[in-house]
Amino acid sequence: MVKKAQKTPIIYNFELFGVFSIIWHDVCCSRYMIDGLFASPNYQGVKRMLDATVLRQEAIASNLANVETPNYKRLDVSPTFASELSQAISSGSPAAVSGLKPTISVDQNAVAQNRDGNSVQLEKEMTYLQKNMVAHHLQTQMLSGTFDKLRAAIMSR
Repeated sequence: MVKKAQKTPIIYNFELFGVFSIIWHDVCCSRYMIDGLFASPNYQGVKRMLDATVLRQEAIASNLANVETPNYKRLDVSPTFASELSQAISSGSPAAVSGLKPTISVDQNAVAQNRDGNSVQLEKEMTYLQKNMVAHHLQTQMLSGTFDKLRAAIMSR
């Protein structure tokens, strides 16, 4: 339900700062304009992807630290997270997207290559680390784009 804007303007006087008085209407000052940017399913989806990327970084760091630990099982973000996130974004509900939380689980597809039972492969982990770094960079750029839109609106460009 959208709140109707009140007709009386709010007057802010910034003469103390050497700026002319600015008149804003209630709708301009409301949270609805900002919520339009930050409550969208796409923005929430990027935030959740960034959460998963950070969690995957922790899993990769743990995997690399335990590359020679006998019977250590490789960890990764739960494989169902990507499909759950995709469904939540396509539903169009910001609440569905923001309710998702990525988790770390044992990678069931990783197979031990040595007799010690360790399922971590150093070369593959380094590849996963690079892919994760690229994904993190892309996701932070996407979020920065949202902030740039807000900054441009504030600067009225």
